[in-house]
Amino acid sequence: MQFVWMILLVVTVLTAIWDLFKREITIWSILICGIISWGYSLFGVIAGSSNILSFFMALIPGAALILISAASKESIGYGDGLMLIAISPALGLYETSFSLCIAFFVSGVLAIAVLIIKKGNRKLRIPFMPSFAIGLGVMMLAQI
Repeated sequence: MQFVWMILLVVTVLTAIWDLFKREITIWSILICGIISWGYSLFGVIAGSSNILSFFMALIPGAALILISAASKESIGYGDGLMLIAISPALGLYETSFSLCIAFFVSGVLAIAVLIIKKGNRKLRIPFMPSFAIGLGVMMLAQI
């Protein structure tokens, strides 16, 4: 499991760097994470080491992020929600939620810092995937 998490972290960090500079999440990142995560999770369901309910429960944070994206006129992009849906089955509901909470905290601190140093206003769009990569890294360190 830790090996799969490390691969997902590497792909997420690369996606975060891309998101930081290009302000988009590529479909390739989502597909790579989805194939690894969903394949690993479905194999666990078939092998009996996991159950289908936990698989679907892990998708809830990503689905919620997509709903937030739709409700907020893409303040958080759809790509962020799709990336979360791609990654979450391998992580599980608790780990995904923990990573997401850390990501929201990091984004909030970053937004406050930008406002304090007067480099932006409240309409400034901050990429979310770098914050999620930090949250994922913190979650993985907390699991050790």
